[in-house]
Amino acid sequence: MKSWPRVAAVLLASAFCCAQTIETGAVSRTILKAKRVLVTIPQGPEADSSKIPFELHRAKSAIQEGLRHWKRYQVTNTAEDADLIMVVRKASGVGVSFGSNRGGLPMPPAVNNPLPATADSLAVFDAHGPGLEGPPLWTASEPGGLNAPEIKLLKKFQKRVEEAEKKP
Repeated sequence: MKSWPRVAAVLLASAFCCAQTIETGAVSRTILKAKRVLVTIPQGPEADSSKIPFELHRAKSAIQEGLRHWKRYQVTNTAEDADLIMVVRKASGVGVSFGSNRGGLPMPPAVNNPLPATADSLAVFDAHGPGLEGPPLWTASEPGGLNAPEIKLLKKFQKRVEEAEKKP
């Protein structure tokens, strides 16, 4: 089939043309009352770090540093100490692949990630409730959304939290 390259090009172009933030969930009382956050990756905090892509480590570290700079939440290392769990997912690539396992990183099934191959994601879960098994309290997905130094997804979360704090 000679149309495969054309189909791949159209899909890739449409992914970049539609490069927008997709955000779900309002900032709940749980998010506003939280004090401590565990930042983790889809494989969980106990994942073998030697098998995690460098870009994902970098994104996780950028989120942790951004949270420390914001000073709204304290970053913790265990789910038991956390009020919220932030799951950071770095896009597995910008190319389009057909008929092969891209080796992408699985997300918890409840995480809304509408552009899994081309979009970074940040999802916030209640650590005291069902955790990663439950629905996310807030989630956003955007191509390049976890790239330093901007870290757009964390800035969007920060903006939503600060807006919610101002409401009576």
